[in-house]
Amino acid sequence: MSTVSQSSLRAILGAAGIFLSLLLHAAPQQPVDAPLLPGHGTHHRDLEKATRHQWIDAARTSLRALRKSKRKVFIVGQSMGGLVGLSLAAAFDDDAGAPLGGLVALAPALMVNRLALFTHLAPVLPLRFFPKHEERNPDLVDVSQLKEVWSYSHTPLQTVREVLAFQSDVRALLPRVRHPLLVMQGKKDKTVRPISARVVVDGVTSADKELVWLENTAHIVS
Repeated sequence: MSTVSQSSLRAILGAAGIFLSLLLHAAPQQPVDAPLLPGHGTHHRDLEKATRHQWIDAARTSLRALRKSKRKVFIVGQSMGGLVGLSLAAAFDDDAGAPLGGLVALAPALMVNRLALFTHLAPVLPLRFFPKHEERNPDLVDVSQLKEVWSYSHTPLQTVREVLAFQSDVRALLPRVRHPLLVMQGKKDKTVRPISARVVVDGVTSADKELVWLENTAHIVS
């Protein structure tokens, strides 16, 4: 069994350090690929230049490499990575290599709180980047663990526009997702609207699908 992980856009809403640790713990003897998506892990100015198509292409390259093993693969994506995973699953060709065993979407960012507001204000905002305030909207219930999560200090307004377009794309693709799906969503998530999880599960055509609600979890499910 191979596992492919799509790193999440923790920079807009971080790094996948906790996420990767979870995957390595869950499948210590299995190959795991956690691609660093364009614009991530460097500077928020790099994120500003990245597009949703580049994120999908980078993830698809990693998935294609894993599929050469001819063993079943699984896609795991958190937050925006959940959108990337859903995009890959919607376009998955079972005859082009190893089969897809399933997709795990952790707090998929299909509907993000206050995201659209920034684009409406864009014409009157004299800035390209706006600062993040983790203390006002922590992604973890246990805020003492925030030091373990790396993220950009600022979010590019252009990236917000890109994610909004990405959300629209994924909504249209949901009926084409037919492989087994597990969605996990924290009820205390203040970044992604929890109803996103239900929209994803109801929108796909997978016969085998499950939604797991986590009572005492915020945005970082992993």
